[in-house]
Amino acid sequence: MTGNIHEMLEDRLFRQNFAEVSDKADAPLAEALGLILRERVAGVSIPPSGNAIVNLWKKEIEEKAGRQISESEFASWLMYPKVFQDFAAVQETYGPVSVLPTPTYFYGMKTEDEIFVDIEKGKTLVIRCLGIGDTNDKGMVTVFFELNGQPRRVKVPDRAHGAAAGAVRRKAEASNESHVGAPMPGVVSTLAVSAGQAVKAASAAFPDDAATIDGAIRDFLAGS
Repeated sequence: MTGNIHEMLEDRLFRQNFAEVSDKADAPLAEALGLILRERVAGVSIPPSGNAIVNLWKKEIEEKAGRQISESEFASWLMYPKVFQDFAAVQETYGPVSVLPTPTYFYGMKTEDEIFVDIEKGKTLVIRCLGIGDTNDKGMVTVFFELNGQPRRVKVPDRAHGAAAGAVRRKAEASNESHVGAPMPGVVSTLAVSAGQAVKAASAAFPDDAATIDGAIRDFLAGS
């Protein structure tokens, strides 16, 4: 029965020329959503003639996100595009927050709260909030916590009382070919090029001093 339904769906998609679609205007969003949900819920693969529709929409969101996305993330974007874009922006700033328990994500932790965070298969972080200090004159508060039994502390903006985050350093955008990212945190000590100067691909643009390791950030595109 399942095989017959799969063949009927493939036949319908093929007859509607979805196998050769190359423009979003010809790729109904509802069709892509239905194919993804069918795969997620029923565990049935997308028919060959439906892959072009799905890949067309998936390519767009990956370009916006600047990274590859999972099937679950893709389905979320198809159903709630604005919500997913806001969530992706939070992940870009704070990391993979999807591993946090929902109440912790929305309301944070209180003193003596303990959570278990699975960051990958077989690797779990045990986080326990020990205490939260007073807000200083810069709007920062010190949070004392244990990470797998080891005491830690970190200063964060006290947003509960209106403090804003400090200046965020710009990061290289994965989707921007003109951005060159450093392989590790470091300090730019000098510049080997000046504004408007023509450079060749693979030439060293500036040295990167990271602790005791000296490296060089190289241009991967020629230009000026």
